[in-house]
Amino acid sequence: MQILKYNYHDAVIEKVELTETVFSLYIGLYSIFYPAKPKIKLQFSIGTHCNRCNKWVIELISEVDDGEDELGARINNISIQTENYGSANMLCKIDCEYMNTLKFKITAVKETEI
Repeated sequence: MQILKYNYHDAVIEKVELTETVFSLYIGLYSIFYPAKPKIKLQFSIGTHCNRCNKWVIELISEVDDGEDELGARINNISIQTENYGSANMLCKIDCEYMNTLKFKITAVKETEI
């Protein structure tokens, strides 16, 4: 399993961006784990999984958007694992409250404190 630098449990998705090749989540980390409350930009290189991510983003916005500037979707878990031994592809799973779990393939992931 790919180990992410940060613990995303109970973190909040504040904003999403999606292009044909990159899926980005802007996340406010949970203050119990990170008292300084850092914000993270989590970027996934998604290759051909843009449609799957787009459907999930539409569902996310319809479920949690209340007209505020930030989405406020609470994360239960983000997990990443290598698809096969020696493979460059990884499987990613994002589980948020009140949402269907998003499962998609990625070729890279990048965490940046913003």
